Amino acid sequence: MRVVVCIPCLLTGGTEVQTLNLVQALVEGGHEVVTVCYFEYSSVMVERFRLAGSRVELLGADGSRPGGWRMVRFLYEGLRRVVRREKPDVAHVQYMAPGAIPIVLLRLMGVKCVIATAHTAGDIYSRPGLRLVRFIERHWVKVFTCITEAAERSFFGSSRLYDEDTRLGRHNHFTIYNA
Repeated sequence: MRVVVCIPCLLTGGTEVQTLNLVQALVEGGHEVVTVCYFEYSSVMVERFRLAGSRVELLGADGSRPGGWRMVRFLYEGLRRVVRREKPDVAHVQYMAPGAIPIVLLRLMGVKCVIATAHTAGDIYSRPGLRLVRFIERHWVKVFTCITEAAERSFFGSSRLYDEDTRLGRHNHFTIYNA
């Protein structure tokens, strides 16, 4: 399977390390992985992803983060280029700012299976922000995972650990510890 892992930055933080572990597991499982970094990056972290077996696509050569509508256009053009070339079976979006925009763009570009992972609790979001996450979970992604049950409860009001008996239903959110 061809998997595109999307992340806003590749610096040296917990989300990046967790995403690196995800990439390593996917590669070890025989999947072809392309990591797409939208904005800031560290050359050391980019190299770690490459050593894990992922191709790395840096949308902005200088690592800058455009503002406003320029960011939406920047993401659209970069993700479109990657989707056209890679034709991914799955896109896994690390739900960090921006989280919803890449998900919507990927779906509009025809990626049928989009997975999102939140790396924080929902308490950092405003009430409209939480409604947006719930809308994304219901209508735009196949699965929305959280890295802790407390984080999942803060977004969705309930939580459940993923295991081999988990079946996808109408609301597909669950916890995979550090995914």
